[in-house]
Amino acid sequence: MSRLVEFKQPDNGGPQFAGGKSGVDKIKDYGERVAKYVPAEVLAFYSAAVQLILTKEGPAHATFRLWAFAIVGLVAWIGTPFYLGIFTRNRRVKRLNQLMGSAAFGFWAYAYPAGWFAEMGWHEPVIAGLLLLGFTFFSGFLQPKPK
Repeated sequence: MSRLVEFKQPDNGGPQFAGGKSGVDKIKDYGERVAKYVPAEVLAFYSAAVQLILTKEGPAHATFRLWAFAIVGLVAWIGTPFYLGIFTRNRRVKRLNQLMGSAAFGFWAYAYPAGWFAEMGWHEPVIAGLLLLGFTFFSGFLQPKPK
């Protein structure tokens, strides 16, 4: 299975709906797109770095934490499209995955209950959860178009 969401040719076997695929296949493809758009490797780096930064506790280290969260967050966010770009040369596939991965990182970083947003007092769990749910729901509908 590829790391990126790619265009899939319609399959002509089995019971079909109007789009050319069975309902089960469409749901499976949708779920795969949702999962692949999330840059899990980048989020793993981010969450590990945030937890490490949090070891500098107390008000005396607040400025350090704020700057460290900002640097780590920017490195992860800016690095996401570069990381996802190494998996294909197809520009359409690459661009869509880079855009969706960068957006996904932003939503997930905001939803994470620690880090820059929490340090600034801007983390609102309900809003973060609703944004994350909305992004997750709608991201599965997007897929690269054939050439």
